Amino acid sequence: MALHDVLTTLADGQLHSGQELADRLGVSRTAVWKQLQKLDEYGLSVEAVKGRGYRLRCPLDLLSLEGVRRGLKADLVDSLNLTLVDVIDSTNLALMQRGREGSIHGQVIMAEMQRHGRGRRGRAWASPFGRHLYLSMGWQFHSGAQALEGLSLAIGVAIQEVLQSFGAEGIGLKWPNDIYAHGAKLAGILIEVVGDLSGECQVVVGCGLNINFLPEEREYLDQHATCLNDIVSSLPQRDMVAAGLITRLADVLSRYESEGFASWRDRWNKAHLFSGQPGWVLRGMAQESVVFGDAGPDGALLVEHEDGRQEWLHGGEVSVRLEV
Repeated sequence: MALHDVLTTLADGQLHSGQELADRLGVSRTAVWKQLQKLDEYGLSVEAVKGRGYRLRCPLDLLSLEGVRRGLKADLVDSLNLTLVDVIDSTNLALMQRGREGSIHGQVIMAEMQRHGRGRRGRAWASPFGRHLYLSMGWQFHSGAQALEGLSLAIGVAIQEVLQSFGAEGIGLKWPNDIYAHGAKLAGILIEVVGDLSGECQVVVGCGLNINFLPEEREYLDQHATCLNDIVSSLPQRDMVAAGLITRLADVLSRYESEGFASWRDRWNKAHLFSGQPGWVLRGMAQESVVFGDAGPDGALLVEHEDGRQEWLHGGEVSVRLEV
């Protein structure tokens, strides 16, 4: 019996007796008890009601490969290699490790929980079990790092359009890799490269999307954040959101090397949250006052300094903030 079997049964949030669990899973009640004890390692709270059984304090909408595949067109089901795990250190890290050993083209890793989820510049990404989406996709590029310029912005547009397809409103994009809703962070993108930056390389595109916060989760977040459940009238199943993301990611990645950022530039600039507003460029401990412009043909961000000097910002160790 795998721990996932217990989770699948308890996911509905209803009471299940120890004997029911044992019979359904074909094990002893002692074995069930041992598995229930392990759920604490996942940060899941199990309530025991004397004489009635056990239940999760909060129901879970668990991912399933079958459910995700049902949301994909047949050609993607055939061409992509999907993996789903309960717990992983990082979906990006796992694909990066695979990429050092062989091809990861068309590989997708999804996880219910990340122990060490990461965002841009090594920042931690909160990744509790079964609440949000954490997935990474690998893709082969032939033209080196130059072909990747602006890719994170195009991915941002793709995520925005997926969310809008589920009825989300107020979605905006922050350079270079964040998706916001009503002024709060909703999703983030992490792009990493394996191989030759001047030639053949493999790209790992990681996405973290907040789906449904528990009240206590908001207390330990280090920035103002929101989730899909806050901004839609009816929360879609996580399988369907994952399928939508995978579909749009594959579309962007399959076209990007030939089309570049041009096909997404206008849409990104239209959704750009900072356009025309004053703010700050942060480089290490230094900050400079600027007015933000829009993204250029390669995804660089135009800013104007107080002395009138204009500068194109590229990724790396640069971040931007609005003036408070």
